[in-house]
Amino acid sequence: MNKPIATKAILRNFLTIALLVLIVAMTNRAHAEATNLAVLGSSTAAGTGASQASRSWVGLLQTWLSKTKQESVINFATPGILSTSALCTQQVNSNLSELIAPTRNVDRALKLGATRFILAFPSNDTTNGMSAQQTISNFLNMRQCAQSSDKAQVAVMSSLPRDGLNKQQNATIAQIDAAMLKEFGNCFINVRSALADNDHESIRPDLSAGDGVHFNNAGHAIIFGIVKRFMESGKCF
Repeated sequence: MNKPIATKAILRNFLTIALLVLIVAMTNRAHAEATNLAVLGSSTAAGTGASQASRSWVGLLQTWLSKTKQESVINFATPGILSTSALCTQQVNSNLSELIAPTRNVDRALKLGATRFILAFPSNDTTNGMSAQQTISNFLNMRQCAQSSDKAQVAVMSSLPRDGLNKQQNATIAQIDAAMLKEFGNCFINVRSALADNDHESIRPDLSAGDGVHFNNAGHAIIFGIVKRFMESGKCF
């Protein structure tokens, strides 16, 4: 009399276990396929100039990615930081090791699961006296480290217009941009043209946050729009 009931109970338990196994498998697959975008950069990428973090270009990017691609952003941007700070630890000699920020560099981003990178160091290197060759080398070394470790995809953002730079500084920045366009090709994100005034060097007045260096909400929105279109194109990642 009780055998049919026992059989049904066993079948029910079997189906429950099978469903749980399927759910776990699908969850693990989703995590395995998930991607994280890391932004390494300085003050503009950190959100300076925007009225709040969510209005910054990285904040807008995070909102868009989380809604459309279920992708998260690891934002390691820090005001005032130089590109040397983001290098992988093994890429520098002892004389430069103190300049690396080990909690906010390529190494750390990879450990947190970053599979795509945007490097956004527009002008601090130059205003701090670093040569164009050194900045270019830093960008290439960051890409090499990211790609050799986990085959991550790396894009670099152009410089940003900045008021008050001298002729030599503007020439150095132009040299860096030209080299990055050549080296990165489709993975070069040109935001400078849309943000610069008629002299191609200073910030458009309507986009300035007022300090000659950073951008207001409208400026951040333009940067986000360019990055969004760049990612949608699929030419780099």
